[in-house]
Amino acid sequence: MSPVAASCTRNTQAGAGLRAFFQSRGPLALPQRAGMSSSAALTTALALGVNVLFDLKLQLPQLAQVDWGEYYLGKKAGAADKTAQLFARNGELVVVGSFPEEFIRTVALPESIVVFMANTNIPRLSAAEAVPWLQTKLGITTEAASEIKAWAKTTMQLAYTPAVEAILSGLRDHCVLERAGLEPEDAEAAANALLKGTQPLLRDLLIVGHSDFHASAKDRAAAHRLVYRLLKLIPQEQMTLRQVALYGLSETERGLRYVSAVERGDAREVLRLVCAAHDGDRALRDYRSRLAPTTWADERDDVAPTDDAIDIWLKRNDDLAYKAGAFQRSIPDIDEAASALFADFAGDAALRVAAAGMGGTVAVHALVQRAAEVREWLERRGWSVRRLEPAYPARVVQLLPH
Repeated sequence: MSPVAASCTRNTQAGAGLRAFFQSRGPLALPQRAGMSSSAALTTALALGVNVLFDLKLQLPQLAQVDWGEYYLGKKAGAADKTAQLFARNGELVVVGSFPEEFIRTVALPESIVVFMANTNIPRLSAAEAVPWLQTKLGITTEAASEIKAWAKTTMQLAYTPAVEAILSGLRDHCVLERAGLEPEDAEAAANALLKGTQPLLRDLLIVGHSDFHASAKDRAAAHRLVYRLLKLIPQEQMTLRQVALYGLSETERGLRYVSAVERGDAREVLRLVCAAHDGDRALRDYRSRLAPTTWADERDDVAPTDDAIDIWLKRNDDLAYKAGAFQRSIPDIDEAASALFADFAGDAALRVAAAGMGGTVAVHALVQRAAEVREWLERRGWSVRRLEPAYPARVVQLLPH
């Protein structure tokens, strides 16, 4: 054991704590509260340091599960961000699974694509710092700004669980199954897929290897048709649940297709998927106009999917990956930028809101030959832009003298 580690051990045994110092002025300089996983980076660095300092010999999967820092700070972010950071490889993207959160593999980022993270410098509307920002931006009272903050927090609490429960309830009702056009064997397979794990997950309807339901479909188009019929099990009167379920299912399909497109080097498909992903997050309320409805739900039939709309999708064999649904993690400022970017660059660049959303950071994909133009376009909006270079985490921990 090193002298420093021995000293720390004696102090810990004597009831003293371990004091760690961090700075964000290094090569990454991650901003706080901007969707850049800075909190996970902080505690990952702490875990790496403690692992080296005390020679704990923890392996990467164990380090990824170390949530001491987050829980101490009242956070429950889980292991996904840590897993991506710890398993990163130079020039590659990390594919991370969920439930359980685990490393799957890495894929090389095609040289034809560049990725930027852009901090919009808009605070997350659900955060405390949003209140004074809203007061200044909109010229409103503290009470009015606090109401917007409360709305944003409520919107961010939209969850998949009630939507899954609504689907399971429909699967038990023969009349509902008949109206949805689901055959008994398909309904049984769907129920088995949802109930085979420790908790019912929408993704198990689409992930190969997780789902008997998917195995019952001869191809992806057939799987998509079965998914559309499942959506009809959720009553139209519970449209919010339908919107969330459609987003969850289409986002799962997009995730699978994104990895496949990256592996093939299909830059155009990657950009289209990024654009479609943001469409699912677009705002349905405008905080700038007393939370009046936006026009987004009126522009397409896949934002608030009615039975009639779903019937049309079934006839056309529509692609699930490009259906929006509504998870509402974005805000109109970012939505307007997303539309303008895709149009101004004729599909050569696309953005989506990042992390928890409601402000903060956006992830931008662009063709490499347009990178300089895209960066300039983003910076003209007053955004702080960083080009991402897929890399690996630092392995060296500096031990400072007393």
